[in-house]
Amino acid sequence: MDNFRGGATSAYSYDMGKMPFIDDMPDADKDYILSHRQEILDLAAEIGITNVRVGYTGRLVGTITDDAVLLANYAFTARAGSRLEHIIYMYPDEVAANPGAGDDLKTAVPL
Repeated sequence: MDNFRGGATSAYSYDMGKMPFIDDMPDADKDYILSHRQEILDLAAEIGITNVRVGYTGRLVGTITDDAVLLANYAFTARAGSRLEHIIYMYPDEVAANPGAGDDLKTAVPL
């Protein structure tokens, strides 16, 4: 294996970008997300996430497409942290549909 850079694993490789130390990044709230709406939507599209919605706490929900990168919701959080220097959590539709999911995810509105 060569760190997911070629060979048999090349179909699953992608660059997650520079990741600032996670403890140094603040969580993004809804206001921050709304002020960076287009960047977030563009990033989600690059990764293969559509139908992005935002909950009242600032957590996001999205539809992970069939052609999305491997572990798309985690890749989104990592890349968003790298680009926007805030922690922005992305949850797949299946998590939001879970009966135990937070109300913010269940009632998320289109971004």
